Amino acid sequence: MKKTFFALMLLALLATLTAQTTTPRSWYFLLQDANGNHLPENHEGLKMTATLHGVNRDAQTPGFGFSYSNGYMMARTQLGNFGEEWEIGDILTVVITREGEPGSGALIKLPIPEGSGPIWWGVPEYEGKSFPGEPIRLHPFELTLRCDNPQKHQIYKDGEKTVLPLNQGIRPNDLQSLPGKYSLGPAPKGMRWEPTEVELSLNDFTLQKRLDDDGTEYECYALELEFRLLEE
Repeated sequence: MKKTFFALMLLALLATLTAQTTTPRSWYFLLQDANGNHLPENHEGLKMTATLHGVNRDAQTPGFGFSYSNGYMMARTQLGNFGEEWEIGDILTVVITREGEPGSGALIKLPIPEGSGPIWWGVPEYEGKSFPGEPIRLHPFELTLRCDNPQKHQIYKDGEKTVLPLNQGIRPNDLQSLPGKYSLGPAPKGMRWEPTEVELSLNDFTLQKRLDDDGTEYECYALELEFRLLEE
């Protein structure tokens, strides 16, 4: 455990010294799967977007990305590399996605806590010292497109036909495929769709509890879009 913290502290220092443009401060998030198991040492398929003051950074930005040491997978951010000065209480938004069958991810939206040193979010107590927050669990994302008309209608995404089903949960392997503009094929004569088109992002999903076919409860980030037929 001690080696873990020495390694992570070194990474935090390196992130601070690399491309720092405003007051540096590293913020790490301990990642787990939906069942609370630590993620394996495999960065492939992990992606991240962090936003502060409307400025976006991804895992390729110096000071951002993923670190693995002694059984812990951590998502790391560097508040000093957004190019905008931050203050205690400012909101940091982080979207993490992981490819899989199905894909999973997490939506993090938290105020910057008091202090100036590195933040180890969700890390277990170590040598009598406790750390803020709980581990960040990655859950499936489930999109449902509903229609109140019994006829079959084609789903369009960004103006292109898809094979996505209506009235059925969609769980893609790559969550990056979810954002976009959704609409349905032409409405019957004398009718129109309401809404005509919906643009969504991963931030539109909310963590919810659902029941699967055998009645087992599970959590997922869910979003339902409903299209209604109205007379012209």
